[in-house]
Amino acid sequence: CHRYCLHKNLNIGVQGAGYGGGQPKSGLIHGPELIRGSGFIQFLVDEVGHDIKDYGDLTFDETRDKSPTIVEGCVPLNNVGSISRANFQIYESTRKILSDNRVPLTLGGDHSISIGTLAAVSEARQDIGILWVDAHADLNTPYTTNSGNLHGLPMGFHVKELAHDFKCLATQFNWLVPRIPAKNIAYIGLREIGGRFNPKAQRENIKRLGIKTYTMGDVDRLGICEVTKQALDHVSLGGSRPVHLSFDVDSMDDFEIGSCTGTSVVGGLTLREALTLLEMCHGHLVSADFVEANPLLGDPESRQRTADICKHLLGAMWGYRRAGL
Repeated sequence: CHRYCLHKNLNIGVQGAGYGGGQPKSGLIHGPELIRGSGFIQFLVDEVGHDIKDYGDLTFDETRDKSPTIVEGCVPLNNVGSISRANFQIYESTRKILSDNRVPLTLGGDHSISIGTLAAVSEARQDIGILWVDAHADLNTPYTTNSGNLHGLPMGFHVKELAHDFKCLATQFNWLVPRIPAKNIAYIGLREIGGRFNPKAQRENIKRLGIKTYTMGDVDRLGICEVTKQALDHVSLGGSRPVHLSFDVDSMDDFEIGSCTGTSVVGGLTLREALTLLEMCHGHLVSADFVEANPLLGDPESRQRTADICKHLLGAMWGYRRAGL
């Protein structure tokens, strides 16, 4: 195997980061509870044999900022102070998991939690590839976001080539150092890039930076196996570079994941495509985020289906194979 093709039992550290301040809807505090309630940890222990330590859930001050942050040339930015404080906690707790020689698996929460996890992982692994599976690029900067919601900026915070656009938030995020070059990133599943008022900005940044991008049109044209193979080969440098996976449940089709996410977009990955993608990722990952499951948005039947889906997605991510083959 390549250096970072780790087909073996792993020491995994699970942490819950049910923070929802990066977007306006309530309920994401219960995301880790929904996912853990699926029984995925015992499932992985029994079926795959990993050593898993559950570090429990981080407790955040859910008090939102009284007023948005005003930066000249930007829309008002929501909850900047709260998001920075929460993500510093996530950064520190992820560093602890890494110092225990465990693979961090972080259960969200909205996608802003990746600000903290990526800060820790990119610090520990000086050259890391990022596979971002999402309906959205989350590559906004303070100057390109239309909503001012920071769950659309976590990748942007860490791209070295975009660091200049985040100097306006340097005081609030003085603990964060952008370390990830754009060439180390690949997207799978994109189908909603850019906002209503500034629709071209993210697309232009993706093209300008040369980020490897596979939209749902590419998945339809090439098939999920070929897309995943190409994306993984790119971010892992053929297996010589460790990979962080950030998986947003809205990467899946809204008919699959149902109402238990606040950011669903039609025409996403089927469950079978998502399972195949994650099965192919196993062996390359040194950390992962699993985000945007919001149980309060669905009825009991939807919540149970979402929990079952999450169990099987996380099983595939960490080595479980359908039919046991």
